[in-house]
Amino acid sequence: MKNKIQSIIAALVLIVFTSCDETLTIDTVVQGAPEISAFEPATGKAGTEITITGSCMRDVQSATIGDTEAPIKYKISQEKIVVVVPVGAKSGKITLKTKSEKAESSDAFTVIFPTPTLQKVPVSGKVDEEIEIQGTNLDVVTKVFFKETEAVVSYRSEKELVVKVPFVADDQVDLTLQYLSEQGTKTIATTGKAFEIIKDRPTISNAMPAKVTEGETITLNGENLNLIESVLFGTTPAIITRKEAGIIAFRVPTLPQTATVAVTAPYYEGTATLTLSAACEVFIPKVFFYPNLMLGAHRNDFGNMINATTGVVNTACILKDKAAQPSIDFAAVFNSNYDFALNGPQNTAGGLRNYWCDGKTFITGNTVDALTAEGYGDFLSVKTVFLVLLESDAAQAELIDKVKSGALTDISPAATPSLFNGTIVPNSNTTRSRRTSENENLTNATVYKAGSVVVFYNEKKNKTGILLIRQINVNYSQTKAYNDQNASIVFDLYYQR
Repeated sequence: MKNKIQSIIAALVLIVFTSCDETLTIDTVVQGAPEISAFEPATGKAGTEITITGSCMRDVQSATIGDTEAPIKYKISQEKIVVVVPVGAKSGKITLKTKSEKAESSDAFTVIFPTPTLQKVPVSGKVDEEIEIQGTNLDVVTKVFFKETEAVVSYRSEKELVVKVPFVADDQVDLTLQYLSEQGTKTIATTGKAFEIIKDRPTISNAMPAKVTEGETITLNGENLNLIESVLFGTTPAIITRKEAGIIAFRVPTLPQTATVAVTAPYYEGTATLTLSAACEVFIPKVFFYPNLMLGAHRNDFGNMINATTGVVNTACILKDKAAQPSIDFAAVFNSNYDFALNGPQNTAGGLRNYWCDGKTFITGNTVDALTAEGYGDFLSVKTVFLVLLESDAAQAELIDKVKSGALTDISPAATPSLFNGTIVPNSNTTRSRRTSENENLTNATVYKAGSVVVFYNEKKNKTGILLIRQINVNYSQTKAYNDQNASIVFDLYYQR
């Protein structure tokens, strides 16, 4: 076995040394210059396939007819290639090019420009629906327009065009087909009855209320309501809060004064309008009113600080916006003795660092000076004071009744004189719910419960507000940490304009 292996190795060495004495040669195939001997057909329109015969066709990289590049469809063999007459080509000789060589036909190819004709055009179609147009020479059509809007052509042949109906503001339009002639672009148009574009239309199934109040959310049901682009009370736009095919919801906007206006909903780029109400009375109270607001504790992720002017509840992240700091009227916090407190900004200095923004604290100071140095001085400069109204006081009881009966439509010296003549005076930096050790029926000018009416006054804004406490959501069986994130109150807010 060993002798056999040695014999094989010796033979390989002999081959190697023998090879070094020989000249290495590689056969190469040299491609000749292409030649065109014939082509057919001699004439044709755009899209026509031309079969070219000759020699050395394999290396052809491009083809032109006249000065226009023609796509190569097939390289059949060294002797045959097929190119396609491109759109826009003009009569001229055919040229084939390789990387370094070219060949030109002795005769010119004649490009013909047939005129398309229309034989059958649908009379109507729905937006985005495909329709079929029939005629002759339709394969030379380059574009189709519905009035001035270009449609998508998904299929074309000599006798058929399939196009998608586009959205056009008009319901009745003429169709125009664009094609190339020897002189340039030309068009043909449909004649007779115009094409009808069928469009979905929004409809409502429940009536708009005859009387609405500023800030009220209106919900309507129907069909194709997603097409609505805006809702107008007269000329004043409402804020759309929800829009789907079967439902639309919007907030009644603020008008200059109480008025009866038409409520309309433009759609299709404002070219069509659905009338929601021909005459709707919009009541503009002389007080801002925001029902069923929820304010969370200081580590709640939906909000614990409120701008009473707008009724917007924010998380403490709002304090990062220096310009927004003076807009906050009060802040909520859950205390260690298990009460849910509302504090004027001036009363938050010691606990402001306990508030969360995006799940974590971002303030470090706990004194007015330290917080001012951090950039929160404009917030702390707001002084808001509170008073929980008591039934035992006649003037307060009268205001309580007005709030609970829904009769409070104005906060002003004329409408609520007790709030402006010194009869009812908020004077506490804070108000709170009861503590765990206190009786549920505790009555106190600084302690609120469900059903309490709380008056507050923002000295910086010089505005008075009223809260009707609806719910107090404190879980006394859970830890403080749980309530820091989950405790909340629900209330109606009235605020002086």
